[in-house]
Amino acid sequence: MTTPAPRGLRTFGLLWTVQVASLLGSEVTRFGLGLWLLARSGAVADFASVLLCETVPYVLLSPLGGALTDRYDRRLVLALSDLASTLALVPIAVAASLGVAEPWLVYAGVAFSAATSAAQSPAFVASVAQVVPPSQIARATGLTTVGRALAHVAAPAIAAPLATLGPGAVISVEVATTVLALATLPFLRLPRGAPEGKAPGLWAGIAEGFAFLRARLDLRALVTALAILNLAIAFAEALLPPMLLRRAASQVALGVAASVVAAGGVCGAG
Repeated sequence: MTTPAPRGLRTFGLLWTVQVASLLGSEVTRFGLGLWLLARSGAVADFASVLLCETVPYVLLSPLGGALTDRYDRRLVLALSDLASTLALVPIAVAASLGVAEPWLVYAGVAFSAATSAAQSPAFVASVAQVVPPSQIARATGLTTVGRALAHVAAPAIAAPLATLGPGAVISVEVATTVLALATLPFLRLPRGAPEGKAPGLWAGIAEGFAFLRARLDLRALVTALAILNLAIAFAEALLPPMLLRRAASQVALGVAASVVAAGGVCGAG
């Protein structure tokens, strides 16, 4: 007789599905819209600007997203963040269908979408730590890393052919993953966060987080190393697709090639 999975692991399975779907939608949007602009103008700066508009708001607002996660129902945080992130992209699809989409509109939509999704990752990480038994944390962390890598690998192969159809087709993946997330979240039972009366003020909580980081030399060193590594990866992500597009027979071939390159992330996660 098969032993049923503990409630925490079942909850983690649903949470993992929501997070991977959300990541896949975001990756497809980022790569697909950047590729659409690149194919239209031939300017590497257009592709790189999409990456920049996605990254900067997310990084700057993540501390605020973490503070909000500690104060509200995490299902609500995940749902509203996912929904707002998707709605921010709708004007791009509408403008493209009317033939009036301009690069600035894509940049603005991607930036606002990234800003509203800044609470997703903190809410996910905090929830995993509370629903998974301590003995299974390492396993859950490994599965989370694999899920991120899988989304990163699959996105170019999905986004490239959709980019040939226009922004509406690209954004349809984000819409589909958002619908999946919103349909799944009601079945999750997640802790609220800090008990009422025990959480510091919003800005005090953010300051407390930075103070903790400042007091830990080992943690600061790790964050600095990761920042340098991510900066190097960002250069590769901005330059590799344009280089591949010049040599590939089509955008579809480019997407497959980019997915093959990204597959190293799955190997590293394993």
